[in-house]
Amino acid sequence: MDCRRVTVKRFLLKASLVLLVALGLIAAHPIEELGVAGIGLQVVPTEQGEVVVLAVLKGSPAMEAGLLPGDLILQIDGVRLVGTDFMLVSNNLIRGDGGSKVMLTYQRPGVSGTYSVTLVRRILMVPPVKIPGVKMMPSASEKSQ
Repeated sequence: MDCRRVTVKRFLLKASLVLLVALGLIAAHPIEELGVAGIGLQVVPTEQGEVVVLAVLKGSPAMEAGLLPGDLILQIDGVRLVGTDFMLVSNNLIRGDGGSKVMLTYQRPGVSGTYSVTLVRRILMVPPVKIPGVKMMPSASEKSQ
């Protein structure tokens, strides 16, 4: 068998296992039960160690404040993000307890200057990812109805 086919099959097997574990965790602990809150930003790191907004969740504090995909997040609560561990940024600075405040300083492409905004984290209802052939288990709140 071709070495590339073996590698692809191994990758798909590992990816399937990761997906099953993730779906199990989501089904066991829906986000509203975990109490994880955020501001509604999906961010990605750049090669230069910067943090860029990839997407803004509809109805989120970030959308209400006017953040847009492409905005460059420079600081969170006064912490400069260039070179900061991305997992720290995403897990500890953007997410937090519901009702807690977070101050973002950002720059918009094509516009001079920077903007600062204080947002209040809240529990967000993230639309489920649709995977063909996979049926999501109902959350605890849906089971009790």
